[in-house]
Amino acid sequence: MTVVAIECKRCGGALPVPGGGSPFVTCSYCGTCHAVSAPALVLSQQERGPSASDLRNAAAQKAWDAALASSPDPIVALRAVVAELAHDLRTEQELERAARLAEALGTGFDQQNGTHAVAEWTAAKRLAEASVKAVIELRSCPQTQVNLPFLAVGPAGPVHLERDVTGATLAELDAMGVYVVKVVAAAKPAAAAPEVVAAPPPSEAVAAPPAKKRWWPFG
Repeated sequence: MTVVAIECKRCGGALPVPGGGSPFVTCSYCGTCHAVSAPALVLSQQERGPSASDLRNAAAQKAWDAALASSPDPIVALRAVVAELAHDLRTEQELERAARLAEALGTGFDQQNGTHAVAEWTAAKRLAEASVKAVIELRSCPQTQVNLPFLAVGPAGPVHLERDVTGATLAELDAMGVYVVKVVAAAKPAAAAPEVVAAPPPSEAVAAPPAKKRWWPFG
């Protein structure tokens, strides 16, 4: 029997399966405590094994941990999570678009709010899921919205991500060329030698994007 996901009444996030007979669960996204109904508790106790969603999430968690162990850049880990959650995407182009969209959303959100959502597992997973969903929805409609309440906590309290995404947005991301992940991968061999860290090629690659018009008006 598959358990129907129990959603947080405040932010809409999926609540964890209640355990130990306790009727209370806490949302992993916004921290709200919920009293779970008796029928939901019975359903959770009758579960016969992990659902497909649980297995995908476990694989994404392992990919996240492995990527962080191999690279200090959280963007590498974010893209690894996108790859694990991209089962409904059809082509490599859609996968790359979802990864770039997650990166753009996450880095822009952090720059605007002074947060570190890209480097936090729960927020990164939500960014990856929302980006994959947006790419799928844009197959059949001209515009969709990424709405992630309580994505992170900034200096002034909880902050939310809400952005419209269009087909033109994805096309502009396609045209942006070399991406952070590729720069990191290219610079990795040279990073072993301290004297090569400040070499011109990596600094030029990092300095190039600010000279170009930003594709998303954060801030």
